[in-house]
Amino acid sequence: MKKRLAVIAIGLILVVTAVVFGRLFLVRTIEESYAAKPINVVAGEVLSLSGIEQGKSILGINEERVIRKVAAAYPDNSVVVTGVERVFPNKVIIHIKERVPIAAIVTKGNPVRYALADMDFQYNKIVSDSEIEGYIYISGVEVDATFNTAIFAAVRQIFQAFIQLGTPDYALPALISEVACYKESYTVILRSGATLSIDKNVNDIIAEITAIYLLI
Repeated sequence: MKKRLAVIAIGLILVVTAVVFGRLFLVRTIEESYAAKPINVVAGEVLSLSGIEQGKSILGINEERVIRKVAAAYPDNSVVVTGVERVFPNKVIIHIKERVPIAAIVTKGNPVRYALADMDFQYNKIVSDSEIEGYIYISGVEVDATFNTAIFAAVRQIFQAFIQLGTPDYALPALISEVACYKESYTVILRSGATLSIDKNVNDIIAEITAIYLLI
């Protein structure tokens, strides 16, 4: 009899605990947190796509499902959820990265098309030549199925150099007109008309670009 009462008591305690914790951990606040100030994304847009709702258990949020839902809404990879943070007892923060296209590269094949690229070469969109105005033109190279090549890694370092000099990635097209990739060198053509050339074999592209730019 005592064992039966003990089991019933434990059962009641578990039920009460589940009810209390269920109410305590209901989502009440949902926030979007961007890695950088959003350029093309409207506030609340990712939140509405995430499927996370107020009043639902914070414990039941499936981070992978949220990431997949948002990825499906942005097939060009322009917006990605990098994480879903639970701040107990009732707050959720959706961490978001926006990829802003800054450069255009010719794709292999006909007709002539261009791949748009962000700072990290993760953006995924093909456009016609009428849609590339205002982007940095990367000449002397074509892209096929991937940006994972030594040339694009070097171009990324060139971009990084100008970012370290104080230009945000989204503003690089206002500064740089073209990056020409030659056999032995890279030449950066600025909107001002000034040019910076560096040897492909240089050990530190960022340091070399920085040193040359400061002399202009």
